[in-house]
Parts: sequence; structure tokens; C-alpha cells
Amino acid sequence: MRTVFAYLRDNISSAKFVDPSNTNNIISDDLTVAEKQAIKKAATPVLAAPYWRDIVV
Repeated sequence: MRTVFAYLRDNISSAKFVDPSNTNNIISDDLTVAEKQAIKKAATPVLAAPYWRDIVV
């Protein structure tokens, strides 16, 4: 999970997520810049949390 959160923090702004069942559907295009920034902002403190209970609410 840490790897996923680190990836989101570092790459969400430029990553391209393609629907594997329909490669014409670029899922990442459905997110606004503000939504991508919110994901990045949420992923950052998660990486510093010492326990899983501090992440999952």
C-alpha cells in the first residue's frame, strides 16, 4: 500500500490510467486538476503514518 500511495503522491498529476477493457477510455481524463491535487495531498501524510489504523478511518 505504501508503494501505491507513493506512486499517487509522485505521479497522479501526469499519470495516464487506461481502462484495460477499453483502451479508448482514459480514466485519468475524468479527474480534474483539482481532484488530482486532492489525491496527491491526501496521499502525502499517509506515508508518514506509523500505523494502518492512522490511515483507515
